[in-house]
Amino acid sequence: MPKLAGVVRTVWIQHTGEAAYVQRHLPTGGVEIHFPIGGRPQLVGPLTGPEIEVIPAHTTIVGVRFQPGTAPPLNRR
Repeated sequence: MPKLAGVVRTVWIQHTGEAAYVQRHLPTGGVEIHFPIGGRPQLVGPLTGPEIEVIPAHTTIVGVRFQPGTAPPLNRR
């Protein structure tokens, strides 16, 4: 999708196995949206400092990471 090339930095999928996973987020300045399958979307960021997140076992997350300063206006809930 060429229109998203300057806005979206990465699209990814993460699946945890039998145990919870400790995810370390680096301070990239960007914003991410995490879409856990069967759960509620979560807004992460802007990542201005390191953060640690524990992802439960047997979880699949689809994520979108935006370039710094390019995320659309979003409301945290």
